[in-house]
Amino acid sequence: MANPSSEQPLSGSIPFRPLAIGDIFTGLLRTVKMTWRVLLAVGLIVGFIAGLLSLVVTFISTLLGISEFEQRLSTAASEATTNEELLAAFDEISENLEIIILGFTLALISALIMQVISTGVITHIAAGSVLGRKILSSEAWARIRPRVFGLVGLALVVFAFAIAGAAIAVVPIILVSQVMPNVTQDF
Repeated sequence: MANPSSEQPLSGSIPFRPLAIGDIFTGLLRTVKMTWRVLLAVGLIVGFIAGLLSLVVTFISTLLGISEFEQRLSTAASEATTNEELLAAFDEISENLEIIILGFTLALISALIMQVISTGVITHIAAGSVLGRKILSSEAWARIRPRVFGLVGLALVVFAFAIAGAAIAVVPIILVSQVMPNVTQDF
């Protein structure tokens, strides 16, 4: 812990000296207390835009029939009682994998873009609070606006990593579903 006699005046929400864990949590609470209106406004705006994007993704998936397809697949997989029924559900999943990936892709891209942009705005607000400055959401947006394309690029790179991780999980399932009908026919 810091010696009370060596305490520096607090210019922002976190003092500039070696910190203990209690100092970090106190600084966090002070930052939220100092900027709660701006953080709430950013959260409401981002939540509203994310809700609109979710509505658009839901509308597109309804037009393409993705939601009915996903419901039919989950029902078929959950009601499968024999190996043949389970293999049939696996076959239907592997045959229509493009539709599943399209729905996953639309939802994930919209969520990642909104998350990265809101994180950028909130980071500027918190950094200003730590330095003792009051930053409005419009100022934070003005600072982040030139970097939006870089942040969207970052979101797309994160999305590519997520797709690569999903591919690592899905490719063996597809390979097994292609091999399994041949194995069951041999018995």
